[in-house]
Amino acid sequence: MVALAGGAPPCLSCDGRRLDPNAEHRVYLFEFPHLHVYKVGITHTADDNRLSAHRRAGGTLMDIITVPNRSVAFLIERLVLDAFRTYPAEVTASLFPQGGHTECWSVLAGRPQLVEVYKGVAARFAAL
Repeated sequence: MVALAGGAPPCLSCDGRRLDPNAEHRVYLFEFPHLHVYKVGITHTADDNRLSAHRRAGGTLMDIITVPNRSVAFLIERLVLDAFRTYPAEVTASLFPQGGHTECWSVLAGRPQLVEVYKGVAARFAAL
């Protein structure tokens, strides 16, 4: 986490393909009403396949933001997960595309505003 926040290059694999980690990425928030969970994740901007897979699995896209690169997207995802880790979801990998059950939490905990998380990240880096 510290390395990524400090500008270290992330893994070059994104969604199983070789994509540019320095290109814009998106952070998304889905609600899965039938499971009573929110799920945060990241994806590239090359296509919407991941978002479509979540919709097919019963998810409703609640929020999405585009950020400058994969490192920033990963940092925002981590901050959101850390904020909601005390509200674990009772779900399994088989319920989600790419097995993203570890990126979920109970809807009872509420949901973040991704743009506000991003503003906080940007403000931190601006202060450096």
